[in-house]
Amino acid sequence: MNERSVVMLGAILGAAFGGMAAYLFLTERGRELRMELEPRLDDLIRDLGSLQSTVSRARDAAVDGLRVIGDGTGEPRRESARGQAAAG
Repeated sequence: MNERSVVMLGAILGAAFGGMAAYLFLTERGRELRMELEPRLDDLIRDLGSLQSTVSRARDAAVDGLRVIGDGTGEPRRESARGQAAAG
């Protein structure tokens, strides 16, 4: 993309977002729409936080599982001196 195209795209996107903001903040229907969206956005943010927590716990469980089965004895695998030096 050349510089002129980037500038034109920026101007078009800026005008579109400006128009949306004006609609949402300066019109009665826009205010009503904002009032309807705010609780839904709060719910979405809360759900995304819960999802992030769930994914983190699943990742931790997977790492623990890989450590346990890593050497086949059921004992947690120990890092080699080489692995510890790279990690530290």
